Order: sequence, then C-alpha cells, then structure tokens
Amino acid sequence: MRAELFVKDTSSLVTSSRFLFSAGAHGLNLPNKASASSAPELAPTAALRTLAQALTPAQLEMVCPHYSLKFNSAGANSAATLRTFEDFCQEAARLRVRQCLLVSGSGSRKFDTVECLKSLRLPPESRPEIGVAFNPFFPDHASRQRERARLRQKLGTGAVSSVWLQIGTDASLLSEALDFLQALKQERQLPDLRLYGSVFLPSKRLLAQMKFRPWNGVFLSGEYLSSVESAEAITREMVGIYHAHGAQLLLESCISKTEEWAAAVQLCAPSDARPADVSRIWMDGQVAPLAFQGNLGAGVNSCGDPLPHGVGACAPQDSSSMERRAASQDSANYAAMPSPSVSASDAGRSCAESAGESPRSKRHRPSDGLEGRPEVEPTRPTVAAKVDGAADDARAETAPPADVGSLSLVWFRSFDLRLADHAPLLAAARHGAVLPCFVWPAARGEWAPGGAAQAWLKASLESLDTDLRQQYGSRLILRLAASAGPDGASDIADGCLAAARAACAKVGLNSGAESPAVELEAVLTAAEVLLLSRECGAGTVYWHRSYEPEGRRVERVVASALRSAGVAVEDMPGHLLYEPNEVNLSAGWSGGHWGTLMPFLKACERSGSLPTRPASPPTRLAPPRQWPQSTAVVGLGLAAPRVRADGGVGWDWGATVMQSWTASETEAIRLMLLFVDGIGLRGYESRRSRADLLETVSRLSPYLRFGQLSARQLFHAVRDTGLPRNQVKTFSRRLHWRDLAYFQLHTFPQMAWQPIRAHYQAYGWSCDTAALRAWQRGRTGYPMVDAGMRCLWATGWMHQSVRMVTASFLVEFLGISWVEGAGWFHDTLVDADNAINAMMWQNAGRSGIDQWNFVLSPEAGSQDLTGEYVRRWVPELAQLPNKHIHAPWRAPEAVLSAAGVELGVTYPNRIVADLEAARKGTVAALLRMRAEAPEFNDPGGYDLVTLPSGERTRVFTKQELRLMGVGSPRTPPGAPKQSGRAGWGRGAGEVKGRGSNGRGRVS
Repeated sequence: MRAELFVKDTSSLVTSSRFLFSAGAHGLNLPNKASASSAPELAPTAALRTLAQALTPAQLEMVCPHYSLKFNSAGANSAATLRTFEDFCQEAARLRVRQCLLVSGSGSRKFDTVECLKSLRLPPESRPEIGVAFNPFFPDHASRQRERARLRQKLGTGAVSSVWLQIGTDASLLSEALDFLQALKQERQLPDLRLYGSVFLPSKRLLAQMKFRPWNGVFLSGEYLSSVESAEAITREMVGIYHAHGAQLLLESCISKTEEWAAAVQLCAPSDARPADVSRIWMDGQVAPLAFQGNLGAGVNSCGDPLPHGVGACAPQDSSSMERRAASQDSANYAAMPSPSVSASDAGRSCAESAGESPRSKRHRPSDGLEGRPEVEPTRPTVAAKVDGAADDARAETAPPADVGSLSLVWFRSFDLRLADHAPLLAAARHGAVLPCFVWPAARGEWAPGGAAQAWLKASLESLDTDLRQQYGSRLILRLAASAGPDGASDIADGCLAAARAACAKVGLNSGAESPAVELEAVLTAAEVLLLSRECGAGTVYWHRSYEPEGRRVERVVASALRSAGVAVEDMPGHLLYEPNEVNLSAGWSGGHWGTLMPFLKACERSGSLPTRPASPPTRLAPPRQWPQSTAVVGLGLAAPRVRADGGVGWDWGATVMQSWTASETEAIRLMLLFVDGIGLRGYESRRSRADLLETVSRLSPYLRFGQLSARQLFHAVRDTGLPRNQVKTFSRRLHWRDLAYFQLHTFPQMAWQPIRAHYQAYGWSCDTAALRAWQRGRTGYPMVDAGMRCLWATGWMHQSVRMVTASFLVEFLGISWVEGAGWFHDTLVDADNAINAMMWQNAGRSGIDQWNFVLSPEAGSQDLTGEYVRRWVPELAQLPNKHIHAPWRAPEAVLSAAGVELGVTYPNRIVADLEAARKGTVAALLRMRAEAPEFNDPGGYDLVTLPSGERTRVFTKQELRLMGVGSPRTPPGAPKQSGRAGWGRGAGEVKGRGSNGRGRVS
C-alpha cells in the first residue's frame, strides 16, 4: 500500500518519508499544494532534491511526486508552462524517479493536463512515467461522462501510464468506473496501465474535518460521515471493490504512528485474509507473517521479484544490512509460495510470468503498490524493438514447451497481422503449444497484394515477429511456398505437394478465382501448410477466413489437404463486422435502392446484435518443443527491387513508400486513439474533404486492410467516445461501407474486373495509353489530379477526396476504363483492398451498384483551399498565388513568370483542354450504350442487374443517364425539354447528389 505525505516544511518531509518507508509503505506520493513562490522548498523539483539526500536511491524511485499545472503555471504563456514541466520531468528522470502524477489543479485553465500531454515533447526515456487523475464519484451523470471523455483524451495522447482514482464512497459508481477502466485497458491494449484507488483511515478528527471543510472533489455520503464505524465499513467495501479490479491502494491520511499504519493495513487487507490482530500484512493478494516483513523488503516481493535495496517493510537504511536480509532462508521460502491467481504447478515459472508481466519488458516497472491483484495480461511494449538471434533463443525458452501432441498452428493471413482481437490465436492458446506461421506463395493470383501492399506486408511481418518474441517468447515462422511450375520440380516435400494437388482437384472452383495462377497459389500454399503441420506435429490449424474469391479458393484447398491428412481445421470470422453470407438483402426498394448503404445497414441490424467487443490478446503462448525452420523476411521476395539487365538492383520503391509509415499494431492503436480522442473525429463531419489540413482523416485504412487494427476495435472506440450522433455519423458508417464492399464482392465475385451492370461491358473506353501514362505519373496538367497521383506514388496513399478527383478525371474526362484505374491503385496503394477498390472504381465508372451521382472538378480545388496540398506535391507551382494554383493556365503571363512557371516546359500543358466537351462525349456514349440494351432498362429508366438468385432488381441510376421506353434520355423533373448541357459546369468542385464515393475505405 502506498501512503501520501502530509508535510509543511523540509524537516517534516524528510521525517515523514523515512518513517513511512520504515513502517512498511511500498511507495510514497508527494503532493504539490502550493506555488513555488509561496513554498519554494516544497516545489516539486526542490522537494525531490531534498528527498534524494534523505532516502536511498531505491526508496527515491518509489516516490511519486505530484505536479500541479495550477501552481507551476507561467500564466498565459503555455509554452513556458510546458518547458517548466519538461524541466521537472528531466530532473526527476535524472534522480531515477519512476513516475509522477500530473494534475490540472482546481478551477479551469486553457493549458490543462490534456493540452500538456498533447504538447509533451520529451520521449519516454527522458521522463518518468506519467499518471493522471480520474474522479468517478461525481453525483450527476453528465459530469461523470465529461470526466470519462477527458480521461479518453488523456489516454489518447499515448503518454499516460497510470490512472489515480480520487476518494469517494458510492460503491456502485466505483464498480461501474473500474469496469469501464478495465474495458478501456483491454480495448486500447493498455495492459500495463496501472490503476490506483485512494482511501482514508477513518477517525473522529477526519470526519469532523470533512463535515466542516470537505476537500474539493471528494464526495462522502452522510452515512460515511455519521460515525467512524460506518466509515470503516464503507471503506472495507470500497477496498474490496478495488481488490477485485486489481487496483492498488493509496492511503490519503496523515500517518505519524506505527499503530496508525497497522490499523490502515488491517482495514485495507482482503476480507478473507485479514486476521483479528495485526500480526500479518497483506501484499499482492498474499498474507505474510510479520516475521518475514524485513526479508520481503530486502529481497523479494510476494511473487519472488527482487525488490530494490532499501524498499519494503522495515527497510533498513544501509545496503549491507539489506543484503544480509535478502540472503535469509525465510525470504527464499516465502518467494516460492505460489500466488493465489496461479496454480501450484505454475509456481516454478519466472516471477514476471506469474505476475502477468512479460520477462521481455525492456523497461522495469515499479514494484510499488503490490497490493493489487496480479495482472494476467502480457506487457505490450510501446515500441517494437529489434532483437538479435541470441536474445531470440533466450526468449523462446522463457515459457515451458507444451506437449507436442497438443500443438496448434495459427496461420496468419495478409489481413490479420495483430495479436489483439485475434480469435484463432486465442483458440490455439487455450489448447496447448502454439506455432504462429505465415506462408507466402511464389505464384499468386492476379489480386494478391500489389507492390506497395507488399512493402507494407514486409514491414508488418517483421513487426509481428518482434511482438511475438517480446511479448510471449514466441516467433513467427515464415515460409516461401515455391515451385518451378505446375508440373515442375518443387522445393516442397513431394508427398505434401501431391496431397495438395489432389485436394485442389477435389475442391470445386469458386466464381472469381478460376485462373491457373490461383490454382497454383492454392496448391503451393496447401502443400507448405501441410508440410509445416507434419514437421511440428500439429493437431489443428486455425485461421481467419478470407472474404475474397481467390483467398477463399486457397483456404478451401488448404482445409481439404489438412483434413485428408487427419489434421483438424477451424476458420474463424474476424475481418468484418458482419458476415456477408448472413446479410439478407431482398431485391427491390427497401428504404433505398438495392445494394446501397441504408438497406444494407438495416439488413445487418436484422441479422443480429451489435458487433461484439474486441477480445484481449492471449495471456500466454506456449512454444513448441522445437522451432521449425523459418525463412528470413527478405527471402520472401516481397516488394523486391527489380534486377537490371546488367545484374544490378534497381530502385527500392517499396522502401521509399514505407518511409511515410510505421506498419505495426502498436502504431495502429496509437493513431486510432489520436484520431478518436482528438480533434480528428470531432471535426470529421466538417473537415473530412480537406486534403490540405492535418488530422482531417484518420489514415487508418492500411492498418485495417492488413488487420493490425480490427474493425471491432475501431467500431467500439468510436461508440465509446459518447459523442453526439451528428459528430460521428459519417465516420461511423465507414466501417459499414467497408462491409458493404465485401457484401458486393460476395454477391458479384468477378467485380474486380467485370462490370456488375453486365451491359456496361459494351461501353467503348478510350485506349489512349499516353493519357493513361500521364495520369499515372501525375503529369496531366491539372494540379489537383497531379498532386494526388504524385502523393500516391511517393507514399502509397491518397486522401479519400483526392482519390475521387483522380478517379473521376480518368473515367469522366479521359474516357479510360475504370479497370485501368483499379489496377493502378491496386499496385500503388498500401491500403489496396480488393473489395473496396473494386466498389469505388465500379461506381466511378458507373457500372457499380451505387454509381456516383456527382462530378468532381479537377480544377476547382475545393479539397485544397489553401493550396498547400498542391504546393507540397507539385513544387514547380509552389510560387503561384492561391487564385491560380489549381488552374495555372488562367494566370496572366506576368504571374506565371514571377512564379517561375512556363507551361509546357516547367509544368505540362493540360491533356484535356475542353472539360465540358469531354464530359458531354462521355454522357452521350453512355446513353447510346444503354439504348442498345433495352432489356436492362426498367420502365422508370433505371438499370437492372441480375442477382445470383436469378432475380432482377433495379439499381440506382443517375438522372442524366436514365432512358425512356423508346431509348431516348429522360428529361429531369422540372428541367426544360431540351437540355444542351450534360450536367457539368466549370465550378462544380463539391460532391453533388448522392453515391457511395468509395466510402468503404476508412480514411
């Protein structure tokens, strides 16, 4: 149990701290209750320096100084206030203080804890761990919700290591708050987030004081204040709740006598372990005889952890005495006692394991406050560090190997590269030893990850392997499934290859995966997984199921080959919120056109309850007795640079792209919290179209694509903000658009290259390869288009609104097929997702279910009002004023000259000079094509599509493309009989009308 210091000067600071450590306190909290000007000797830095002279270094480590922004403010100068706090942090780190508690102080201020944490520039290694305060006891619901929202903001900064709950007496509110905090820890993958709960030692004097002058923010009931007996009973109830939730206790009463400390220990011990007298002391869920207290303080805690010299009950002031105590046999005997949360058979495990802390944690966690229930989640490092081979081998032995007969393979796919919310990993962990693996086939189908996606995949595999090693002592086994060809010599054992070929012949083809390349991919993958299962003696193989035609084909062959060999298989959902085959969407109108968002959303809601909350990572992964051979990541050939004719290696484009990203699960969570808890989500409705501003979109799309963030994690993170619906509506629906894309792919497996509106196959697209190349290279002469395409090439990503501009330009004004655009995006996007990419491009090309009902101008620049986006990616135009930055051809010659721009020389001329004429031609060609297929035109002028059931259904068709029964264009309601324009004007820069606009991608 920790104790708070109550001091008035330097002398009492030294005396009180020494007494409390000698009495048995496992840590001290040093409040900051006055400004430096009024009590300079008790200012945070000065007080720490005093304690550094009075305590042993190990004791000083266990002091948690409070830092109040109210008492250390530089007034309106927020930068100066921040510098003062950072100076304090650096001095505390120099003194080896492990943690501090940052508080705003009473009253309101612009630069509060949230702003301070957001602005903090010091890296973790240059400061103590930071804790924040949380008050769950506000009587009114609105205040409690605001307090929770503020806590989410604090945690969203990524700088918080602990939460300190203030004092109160409402047991139901405390239970509710601790449940909330535990859920928050799991959802946000913060297993190391420590919880502290404050209590009083009731006395007549305390009750009188709280009645006369209660502390600000402390809510005590009338029953508590009625008598010491009532207060003690309520305190025991609150302590029991803290114990049950693994929270550590902080005693906020002035303790100056040994008897007072003994009374506090007795009051705060677990109800089933507290004796009638005070002959025993509770630590970390166990009861130790007082005779052992000195030994515990000197040598080990209740789990057998070594404690720093000079910390613990009855801790002496000299290290030699400590060392003698540490050597006592009593201490060793006590250390061997198993923790109540660990079975006796596990007592021989390392202390870090039995306490739930990974022995691979790079940063030593404070051993103070051991009274909390041992955590059972592994340490999740903030930054995944590289480890060498020797360290790998050592880590691999930290967990005892399980019986080989109970070993399971977890087959990671290119869309589930995470540890949290991973159903196959959890299932395997429950049934024995676990061997995580990833197989990359040398031959792949057309829609396997493209170049940029392979670069992301390469970095992600490295990160996942590091996480497995550091958190579990496990590793990711990589295999390259290679063959000389369908009938050639193979690197794979002949028997496994033959079995895989037999399985492929037995399993029927599925639509959308009929190519020979997919068949070879399926055979190679199945043979390698089968070989690996034989090598390690796996009884079961678990994986997340794919929802893409090629992926489904591969896993069906893998499953058949494994089952034939007597290996059990289990594929599990996990990539989407809803299973596409469980969504029943009837033909016809149902609150919207078939296949559009609202009918789909309602069908999802009818299919069951809300998506379940995300699961935590496994607590432990038992390794196999022997690790099989693994290929180095570089050996997979992912995004490998081309080999030139002279034998040299070409430019590593993938490495260049990845300079803009950190492809890891940790980074995914950090970005999600930064967006959800910051200004991103709150300003999304009004700012999402802006590419020139920061934090307008989340940039989470590649992390969702590769499964480093699950859809359920993001879904519930948004819901848990408690923000009003009008603030989160659009972003919340992004995940449903994503599911809709997979529903469409499930319904139309060939939609990646074949129009869903079958008659649109007859449309005559342009074959202008020079124009296509100019578009790909960002040299169209339209700055907004060029900026987007250059950004894509440099970073593998593009803002959603700019994707729409570039896609619209390709199909509307160049008349080039959407298939070309989809293929280029597939190769160059790090977030290339087959379903989402196909849905966006089909709708852009008007052949999709929800064709775009708008036109985006390539010259208006509404996505770049400041011009900064174009200036960044088209630097040759950087000196142009905003008025001409998006249409330099309209600039006077003098303006161009002053900006150093010569059209056709320093920047290309426009490849389409007359946008309006080009658009008219596109519309006319579409109308002719539709008129030639009257059987696909319903009486209202809408397109008809045929569903897999054989039913036909009307789908949304843009007004200007609708036909009358005679095949002529239908006049829009209220429009003149003759329409000389095709719905395009030079100033149309915003989204007009409705349409899916590719929203399946979370941007």
